[in-house]
Amino acid sequence: MNKRIFIIIFLLSMGLTACSKNTFPSDIEREIEKQMDVNITIPTQENLSITFISLLLPPELDLKTTGNRYIAQVIYANEKGELISLTDEQKQQIEENNRMRILYGEYKGEKTVELNIGKGSSSLSGSENKKIGDVLVEYKLEETKRGKILFLLFNDKDVYYLMKFHLSSLFTEQDGLNFAADLINNTR
Repeated sequence: MNKRIFIIIFLLSMGLTACSKNTFPSDIEREIEKQMDVNITIPTQENLSITFISLLLPPELDLKTTGNRYIAQVIYANEKGELISLTDEQKQQIEENNRMRILYGEYKGEKTVELNIGKGSSSLSGSENKKIGDVLVEYKLEETKRGKILFLLFNDKDVYYLMKFHLSSLFTEQDGLNFAADLINNTR
């Protein structure tokens, strides 16, 4: 009897660990929405871990913030890795130098997906149009020294989603298209 209880507890804890791989504090999404004054979706993926979330701040001109163009940046990796430890001073310096607020992470996992979410609409230079479901998506595939990069962008109401996928044998073009399809479904 005790052995069965132990096995059940062990299996449940493994399931909870697997689920928690892809989660982040839920208040982060609400904080970004409040700052940007729009509803957004930060997708979680079964096979990817979120390693970093930041909010890029509007530009400054003559030491004054101009406009309210915030951009949420979400980084995903195949493996999360360890948390990069920063002192409060290091974090503050990074935030000031990059005009950002770090909201989650950063973990050491190698970037697989970079997702930028911004208020308004955007376009992708040199792209072609593809349909994913009923949504027109801008599509661009680039060859670089480090490999292929797939860019996808779509506008949804008053928010745009720009995705940058670092393609490899572990994350293919089809995986990128599936990520976009899931994101589109979650925004509907």
